[in-house]
This record gives sequence, C-alpha cells and structure tokens, in this order.
Amino acid sequence: MKPADPDAWARLGTQLHDAARAARQVADGREPAPPDDQRHRDVSGVDQERALDALRLAWGDAYDIGFGRGEWTATSRDAGKRAFTGDTPDALTVKIRADWARQAIPPPRPAPHGRMP
Repeated sequence: MKPADPDAWARLGTQLHDAARAARQVADGREPAPPDDQRHRDVSGVDQERALDALRLAWGDAYDIGFGRGEWTATSRDAGKRAFTGDTPDALTVKIRADWARQAIPPPRPAPHGRMP
C-alpha cells in the first residue's frame, strides 16, 4: 500500500525512532518527552486528514485513531481499551508512545533444553 502522502514513510521512520526513545525513558522511570522537533510546533497549520492518515499509518494496528469536537483520540484495540486524548496530533502521539512503551511485553525465554514454556 502506497500512502497518499509520499513523506509518510519518512515520518513513520521518525515516529518509530521516537517511540524507541520514549520506551527507554519509561524503562528508566521517566515520563517520555515529546521529540525535539515537535516541542514548539504550532497547531494552526495542521491538516486534519493528513495528520489522521499519518497517525493511522503509524499506530492504526494497535489503536483506533480519531478526531472530533476539537480533540484527537486514540483507543487501544486490545482487551484493555485504554483511551487517550490530545489537543494536537503531537500531544496524542506522546501519550500513545508512552502507552506503547508501558505495554511492551518481552518475548518468552526458552525453557531449559531449548523448549518453549
């Protein structure tokens, strides 16, 4: 599938890098900070459809992403149905990254003699 926005793949790479950074911050017991390039961004230039497309491309498998009544929303698709809101796409992304980092489950360790538990 090719996104309508050719820069979406580049943004996705940046978001994955930032998510890894947020995971390290959460693992260290710190609240994840927004990426440097997003800390001072003005929301007046946000194109809602493009922002929704980018968020859904990056997080749509794990979260139901939406926008309504001036609020950006994400609800986890797992059994927990955790809900998050943000006043900008970037604010929502920070919350999603923090949740993703908290929910990360390490792979199972092999049992003795190479058998999986």
